[in-house]
Amino acid sequence: MFVKVVDGVVDVFPYGPDVLRRENPQTSFPDVLSNETLADWGVFPVTPMEIPDGFDNVNQNATTVNPELIDGVWHQKWLIEAASPEEVAQRISDLAQNAKASRASAYVTESDPLFFKAQRGEATMDEWIALVAEIKMRYSYPT
Repeated sequence: MFVKVVDGVVDVFPYGPDVLRRENPQTSFPDVLSNETLADWGVFPVTPMEIPDGFDNVNQNATTVNPELIDGVWHQKWLIEAASPEEVAQRISDLAQNAKASRASAYVTESDPLFFKAQRGEATMDEWIALVAEIKMRYSYPT
């Protein structure tokens, strides 16, 4: 991830060596562009930053925005905004569908075999009930 800077101000972000080559077709660049060569063209690497702690991926949107220059190094920045009611509803629906599918798969691969063992006396019904409860906790529905 790179940024193009002109006169100390972010001009284009994100940017990359491939764009630099396309924008300068008459220039012969080496196959691998060093950070020093890129800097000669106003192109600098951007240090990726994690989305801030406390980010809620259901109720909020995270968008990367122009990076910030800190002590001579460009750092990725995030804009955190509230998600629209429609986005929240869709995310909750998606999470519920994923949980339902994951539960169904876990029932088939984990609890059903244990249930049949319990039917044959090779396990207890309490073990099966505990496993079903654990699967429900593991793949809980969003609230």
